[in-house]
Amino acid sequence: MCFSLFACGESDFEEPGDDSEEPIFEEPEEISKMSIVSQTNFTTALGLDLDTWIPAWGGHQNRLVRTKDGVFAVILLDSGDTNKRDFGVYRVDTEVPEYIGGEIIAGTAISLVSNKKGELYVLCLTTGGNVRSAYGAPTAYKFVYGQEGFEKIMQHETSMWNSGGHNYEAVSIDNDGNILFLMPRVGDHRLNAKFIYTTFDTSTDEWNDMVLMDMPIAYLYPYILVRKDLSINLVAQIGTYYEYLGLEDPSGKSMSTFLVNSLKLWNFKSLLSNEGITEQIILEIPVTDEDPRPQVQNSSAGDSYIDTLGYTHVLTWGHGGVDPNYNAAMMYYVYDGANKLIHEELLFTGHIYARFIESKSGNLYLITNKINTKLIEVFKANDDHKGFNAKPVFVQELTVAGLSTYSGLSVASPRGGTPLEDYVDCVYPADSEPAATSWVYFRLQLE
Repeated sequence: MCFSLFACGESDFEEPGDDSEEPIFEEPEEISKMSIVSQTNFTTALGLDLDTWIPAWGGHQNRLVRTKDGVFAVILLDSGDTNKRDFGVYRVDTEVPEYIGGEIIAGTAISLVSNKKGELYVLCLTTGGNVRSAYGAPTAYKFVYGQEGFEKIMQHETSMWNSGGHNYEAVSIDNDGNILFLMPRVGDHRLNAKFIYTTFDTSTDEWNDMVLMDMPIAYLYPYILVRKDLSINLVAQIGTYYEYLGLEDPSGKSMSTFLVNSLKLWNFKSLLSNEGITEQIILEIPVTDEDPRPQVQNSSAGDSYIDTLGYTHVLTWGHGGVDPNYNAAMMYYVYDGANKLIHEELLFTGHIYARFIESKSGNLYLITNKINTKLIEVFKANDDHKGFNAKPVFVQELTVAGLSTYSGLSVASPRGGTPLEDYVDCVYPADSEPAATSWVYFRLQLE
C-alpha cells in the first residue's frame, strides 16, 4: 500500500495482518446490558458495486452520523474510471437501506458530518471541470433529509488547491456545528509540504479563506479534535520518502519507500490563523541499521479522541523499537487539558483495529477488532479516564469478518456532529482485501 497517489513504490507500512499476536487482556467480564441490537450488510442488500481500489482512506475520516432523522453513512461506489470516485450517502438504520444521493468526484477521501439542525454535509475534493485524481478544491455537498438533490459549495480559492497533490483530508464539527477542514499537501519535494486549512459556516453555507502552514516534512491522516477552550488539537503521522530525511531507502531503490515512524500532536488556536501553533512528538521510533523500517501508524489501526473531561486520547500501532518483548504493539497516550502527557502504556500486543467511544453518562470505552476476524471486544476505561480495565466488558462475533485495509471501524461520534448516547452506531468495510465488497452497519448498546 502506498501513501502517495503519484509515486507508489514499495509498501510504505505493513498493514496489520491476521498473523498478529493476541491481545494481552484477560477473559471477558461482561456488562449484561451491552449488546449488538442490530446488524445490516446494507450494500449487499442493495446490490451495490463498491469502489475497486480502496474502500476508505483512513480511520480519521467521519463516515457515519446520527441525526434526528436517522443514521446515515457515506461510501465509495464503483465509478468505472480509476481517476474518479463515486460517493453515495445512505440511510442505514431502516429495514431497507435508503439512497439519499451522491456524485462523481476527484478526491479519494470523503467525510460525512452533520450540523446542529441535522443537515448532512459530505466533504471531499473535486474540480469544476476535468476530473484529475486527488486534485481539486474542498467541496461541501449539502443534503437535507426528505428533500431531493443536494447543494454543491466549492471553496473559492480553487487555483491554490489545484497546484499540487492533496489527499488524506480531515474534517470535524466544532461546538457551534460549523465544519473544520484540514488538508495535508504532500508536495513534490520536502519543502512543498504544508497543512492547508479553513472552515465552513453551516449557518450561511460559506467557506472562509484558506490558511497555509509550511511543513518541513509531510504529515498525513490528521485527526481534528476540538478542545473545551475551542482550540484545536491535531494528531497526524509522518509520510515521506527516506531520501527527504537524508536516509537510505531500505528497498535499495531511489524514491521508493515512505518512512512512517513518527506521530505528532499540534495545537491550533484557530483554523483561521497560523499564529501560536505548538507541536510535540507523541511517538517516534528511530531508523537504525538493525531496524531500517520502523512503523508508527494511527491511520486505521489506532484512533484519536477528546473526551468529555477534556482529555486527548491517542492509540497508535508501533512496530519495532516500542518494547523489546514484542515485535508490534498498540501504545496508548492520554493528554490533559493543557496537552500535558498524564498517562502512557502498552495496551495491546500485535495489531488491533480500535475506536474510542463514550456514553451519554461519560463512561469511556474502547471497541476493538482483531484484524481479519469477526470478534468484537469492548473495554471500559477507569473512572479517571486514564487507562483501561484489563478484562473486556463485552465480547461477540459479528456475522461478517472485515475491517479492510486502510479503514478499520468507523463510529458515529461528536467529531462528526453526532451527540453522545447510551449506544453507538458503527460501520465497517468487509469481505475482502484490499477492496471491500460490502459495508456492514451495526448498533452497539452500551448502557
